[in-house]
Amino acid sequence: MYKRQEETLWNIEGLLNVSVAVSPELQQGHRIRVYFDGDTRDVSGTSFQLLEVHRGTHSLQAEVVDQTGRVIIRSQTSRFYVQQNSVR
Repeated sequence: MYKRQEETLWNIEGLLNVSVAVSPELQQGHRIRVYFDGDTRDVSGTSFQLLEVHRGTHSLQAEVVDQTGRVIIRSQTSRFYVQQNSVR
């Protein structure tokens, strides 16, 4: 799901583009659910954008759930850091 563990991202202006690789492809009725810093976020599709990703340490995990909410598969949690250059 995430390129590398412990990666530092610079100056992303609060927007994080995420792409989740699922094999085999999502089945009818299945969807992606994401945990960003422990909070659940429902997303549409396997590519999406998370807003308000500010400076600091963050975690991201994705899972595929069926129409009843049962977890089919879950990724490992990825941790990453966001740094922002200061404007003086």
